Amino acid sequence: MRPTRLSTLMLAAGLSVAMTGCGQKPQADDGDMSQLDWVASRTGSTRYAYLESKDLTDTWLFGASVIKVQDFLSSSLNMVVRPINVKLKLTATGSARKLSVVTADGNADTLLNFTAAVKSGKAEVDFASAGNDVTLKSFLNQVGGELTASDANGYWVSSGSPVVQQIMQDKDTLVVDLLHTVREAIVKADAQGRLTLDHYVSDHAGKVTVRLFLKRKNALAAIGVNRTVKTGKANNIGFFGTSLDETSDASPIQRLALGDARGAQASATFYLKDVPAAYQGIAKTAVLSWNAALGDGKIKVAIAPAELDVGDPRYNVIKWFDGLDEDVSWAGVAKMIVEPDTGLVMGGDLYLNGSTVLNMYKGITDFSAKAAAGGIAKVTGTIGGVTFGRDEGETPVIPYLTDTSKSYNQYMQDYYVETIAHEMGHVLGLRHNFRGTVALEGGESASVMDYAPRSDRDHYKGPGSYDIAAIRWGYFGEAPASTLRFCTDEDIWSFYDCSQGDWGDPVAYAVNGMLDGTQLLTQKALDIGDDTFISSITGALENALKIKKLSAQLPAAERALDLKKIDAAYGYLYNAAPDASLSGADLAQVKANLAKMRDLTKKHEAELKQQG
Repeated sequence: MRPTRLSTLMLAAGLSVAMTGCGQKPQADDGDMSQLDWVASRTGSTRYAYLESKDLTDTWLFGASVIKVQDFLSSSLNMVVRPINVKLKLTATGSARKLSVVTADGNADTLLNFTAAVKSGKAEVDFASAGNDVTLKSFLNQVGGELTASDANGYWVSSGSPVVQQIMQDKDTLVVDLLHTVREAIVKADAQGRLTLDHYVSDHAGKVTVRLFLKRKNALAAIGVNRTVKTGKANNIGFFGTSLDETSDASPIQRLALGDARGAQASATFYLKDVPAAYQGIAKTAVLSWNAALGDGKIKVAIAPAELDVGDPRYNVIKWFDGLDEDVSWAGVAKMIVEPDTGLVMGGDLYLNGSTVLNMYKGITDFSAKAAAGGIAKVTGTIGGVTFGRDEGETPVIPYLTDTSKSYNQYMQDYYVETIAHEMGHVLGLRHNFRGTVALEGGESASVMDYAPRSDRDHYKGPGSYDIAAIRWGYFGEAPASTLRFCTDEDIWSFYDCSQGDWGDPVAYAVNGMLDGTQLLTQKALDIGDDTFISSITGALENALKIKKLSAQLPAAERALDLKKIDAAYGYLYNAAPDASLSGADLAQVKANLAKMRDLTKKHEAELKQQG
């Protein structure tokens, strides 16, 4: 396949695959060959590209991400270098040549160096020379990486030169995949602050694929900066700001080049990669549901060609990952490739945790069915003189015992619809809205950007009223027709009704969660194992503590009764006794469970009370 005419970092003549569009054949040459001088050296190699003079004067966007892990920590996938403005600098020392990627912010800090050689009047760049014995996390952080991975000491050290797996490009974009052999390591700093290897944590080596890209800045859509994070907040709307500072009030909002953006696209296509056939339909449903906010045909879905992957600023990709380890805490995560000055989302990726989540919920579903068959009682009636209703709340609250009304397969289909729709909202620029579930609309949340409890994550009906209003403002400048309910991550401890994982009335949900969890542990000799089993009880406790702390915000007419309900639930939790029908080993197990729950919740309560 012959690439189209380029005036950029050009592919070596021996490279057989080049991309000018997603899975499309290259466009025909336009006949102007004046700037082309293909070099026959390095035939059959994919590790080289060529540099032309124009590329040294333009500003580029540089970014990187881990896109694949083999026999290594799955948390490596969390690593990303957010796009930054760079220049390319070619220097010579004697007969040696070096291409440097340097920051374009006036400091000209060197981020990466590649060896180069002069071939037929052009600079031939060797991408395999990047990252010899590189400390990957140090590199990712040095150039603005977001450190979210968790491992023993925070570093993965590569061994020797990486392997260039492929080079892809069009006239304004270069994408290079580097396969590194890596091991966990402890590093130390010398007197100049340079990191060096101290020793390896383990003998086992794995591999990670790091995707680097360069995107010509003047080729991007001029999205404009007329809407900011601050003006969004003034309308009770939460958008991310640019990748330089996602929460800064002055920052332009993040968004795709749709709507009223200058140079707006007619549509944006999201490509499904490695998504199993059984989940392709629901992925399509979730993605296309956002056309209810953007307009028919604005969002499209297609199956990704084999060569397409995440981390490419030209494409939006939804990728399904199988076999991730337990260090990965997400079912889905959005990674936006954002122009740092304007907020333009050049490419939006969704990472989906596939087989690991499916297997986890299979165990949960099987256990839930057995527990339901055992006839777990529900708390009803009066406790401490307070009558509790059962209109709100997960029943029972323990995650392993919820939602037994649906089959496993149906639940997981619905689960991924909601998960993908939520992450799609992030790609479109939206932040979390933890007030989405406070005022339910026909039993549904006003925002898929909230965190719903597990029992209410399986009936997504499309973007809520908040979501639609937020998108119409962010993409079309339309003011909301009514006052919206909104709060986000940094607001959680400032408002009594800004909570994760609740549904409906915040007080009722917190109280019923505490009661349901406590009642369950009094009746069943469950092997609670680690603390995660009772995390929903402590989650309800946390929300109840916050409500007490911020009780002045409660409606005056309901405040006294709400506080009485919370206090009664506390009393029930701390004084709960095993069911009278238990004996022997079951009785001993329940006593131990209740004691553990009390110790953990008291400790948790003390920690929370210290938070201001």
